[in-house]
Amino acid sequence: MPCMLSPWLLATVVDEYRLLQIRLASLCMQRGSYSDAHYLPCPFDAVKDSDRTSVAALQPNMGQLKRLQPAADASVLSADLQTYDLKTVRAPRLVGWFLTAFAWLLDSWLSLPIRTVLERANGLPQILGETVVPERPLFSPVHALSDTNLVSRDIGLESSATKAGIAFNTAGVARERTKRDRHMYWSAAQLSSAYTSGAVTPTQVAENILQHVAHSQQSEPAMNYFICIDTQAVRTQAAQSTIRYQERKVMSVLDGVPYAVKDMYDALPYQTTCGTTYMPSLHKAAQDHPMVAAMRACGAILVGKSNMHELGLSPLGLNMHYGIPRNPHNPDCFAGGSSSGSAAVVAAGLCPFAIGNDGGGSIRVPAACCGVVGLKPTWGRDCVGGGPKGVTSLVSTGPIAATVADALLMYAVIANAGEQHIGPVAPVNLPPSLANGSERHPMHGYRIGVFWEWFNDATPEVVDCCKAALNVLCAKGAETVPITIPDLDAARVSHMYTFGSEAASCHMQELQSPHLKHQLAADVRITLGIAKSFKAQQFVQAQRIRARMVTYMEKAFNAVDFIATPTTPDVAPAIQPDVLQAGESDLSTVGQLMRFVFLSNFTGHPAISLPVGHTSQGLPVGLQLIGRPWAEAELLYAGSILEKAVQGSVKLPKRFCTVVGSAS
Repeated sequence: MPCMLSPWLLATVVDEYRLLQIRLASLCMQRGSYSDAHYLPCPFDAVKDSDRTSVAALQPNMGQLKRLQPAADASVLSADLQTYDLKTVRAPRLVGWFLTAFAWLLDSWLSLPIRTVLERANGLPQILGETVVPERPLFSPVHALSDTNLVSRDIGLESSATKAGIAFNTAGVARERTKRDRHMYWSAAQLSSAYTSGAVTPTQVAENILQHVAHSQQSEPAMNYFICIDTQAVRTQAAQSTIRYQERKVMSVLDGVPYAVKDMYDALPYQTTCGTTYMPSLHKAAQDHPMVAAMRACGAILVGKSNMHELGLSPLGLNMHYGIPRNPHNPDCFAGGSSSGSAAVVAAGLCPFAIGNDGGGSIRVPAACCGVVGLKPTWGRDCVGGGPKGVTSLVSTGPIAATVADALLMYAVIANAGEQHIGPVAPVNLPPSLANGSERHPMHGYRIGVFWEWFNDATPEVVDCCKAALNVLCAKGAETVPITIPDLDAARVSHMYTFGSEAASCHMQELQSPHLKHQLAADVRITLGIAKSFKAQQFVQAQRIRARMVTYMEKAFNAVDFIATPTTPDVAPAIQPDVLQAGESDLSTVGQLMRFVFLSNFTGHPAISLPVGHTSQGLPVGLQLIGRPWAEAELLYAGSILEKAVQGSVKLPKRFCTVVGSAS
């Protein structure tokens, strides 16, 4: 196998070891001091000209340390501050035996030059080892509370049922369906109303869901929405809810409403797989995750554990163990990831909402790809425990929902559930009400920041859709403000390094056990194989850059209320035929899908993805709004205004079913 890759490997090894020789020579002979130009020369007096030439392409900035000015001195409102610098990930797409061979090589003695070349090609050592960053490292994006975060009533302190009721009243959704609604999703509010009136029972809805899921697995291709469904558990929950409605003893307005949980969280009677085959042998689910417990306390029906990218390590949504979750808008496309199944079951009409999590767009990317709403709350609203892996500095848990009102309902119930891992956490605040459509200028006074070079770094159809959505918000009274966000590429690299380092730490047991490691799909082994070599000093440098980006965002939010971008630069990627046998590693596409979403994970800000239209291919487009820390209420309010305005341009998917009646 190595021999078949020998030309590439030989060139890589030779150039890499020459590069290491140059670095050693330059460190030994380094002299001089920092100059006013902020560059430190490192001479190559002992290095032959041929050596310098051979590594020039790999080492463009060798011998220079770049010093950055403090972020506090920058102005994000200056158009001349800095050009847009965000780059794409450079890595080969690997499938078939190339994929298997590459995963094997990363476990061999050849891994060092391969990893080093990949890291340098993507700017990791240049930014994290050859740049002087003045900021102190920020290891967790903890945001202080401001006066605007303090409310007279923190609904997070109420019972789950009470929180659901308050959110239900805030949503102001029409409870009764009309003929005009027959081509729309059944909302949680409409299901609750139908149960109360006796038009349908939770048992009937549950049976329809189970029938549709079975049908989706028999279709060609199979949709693979769930990793596991316990049909008896679903029927038992539905029967109990039906009795409560008959006896008028419902637990909350969400009693009998179906939902799904990404299979990273404990939810009885299921074991938690994280998309793997081995996780139940390492972690035994003993009780519900606090967010699941909150939903259960409302009487909601847990349909099952939704499918996901293995270990949540990619926004594609690839799973070779349980099948690739398919996109209901086009089953030949990915659903996005890593909360793939959660977005797909909502888009397919099986549930009005589902729980996902987001460390690099894993709620917002699949929401955009599947044409539904995805809310990533402020970092810190997550709780301790309730799953196999610990808390990281990037991941937030939140809802994926058919409508903004449904997202609000689930968010109100699960936000601040359990014991938070930081403190203090802002109260759970909701908007006074979602827009009812009667106001002429409901967005009056809101300012939306747009970094236009970043915004326009997407396909023309995506840009046009998102600009049209911005124009809608402006017609409703909002104002767009040009802004600049410097150092986006440094932020991209630092997020990548932080995500990889934390993933390798969380999955150290798998990396140290050949038996467990070889149960992982090849793409996951490659991702972890690269990440396990990340260095502590470069991780600290990444956290310095995190502090820098938080400063830029604070400056931006002193001038604007939201920052708008497309959610993804293109629509859902197609599933190539060569993926189906052994999977793929496509880090370039992964990086592309994360182009607009990684920043709010890195800085901890809340963000929402909203469906705003379709391309000529019939695939959905999402607009992202990023908000101030703890300002989920504002995001939900703005999202409700946009949702109502673009409702006519949002289409149901090809694979859509109605849980009250038969599939369409």
